Amino acid sequence: MLDPILAPATALGLAGAALVPSDLQTRQALGYAVWIVGNFLWVYHGIAVENPYIFVLFGLYMGLSVRGLYKKRSVIAWTPSR
Repeated sequence: MLDPILAPATALGLAGAALVPSDLQTRQALGYAVWIVGNFLWVYHGIAVENPYIFVLFGLYMGLSVRGLYKKRSVIAWTPSR
């Protein structure tokens, strides 16, 4: 049976890894956003099972993903003109 936390965390990590190398900036931004959610699930899991290695590793990954998404803020801040 699939773990309700680890299965989506893994799927989101793989999806983010597939999206970030895209040539399209919107896909890159989506990839970072997906990574943030996936990494958050890993951090949650690390805390739940009291594993500091998973917590620290994926906490750092999540921070790097936030930084990557922040660097794509011009793509995210797009609003349609009237």
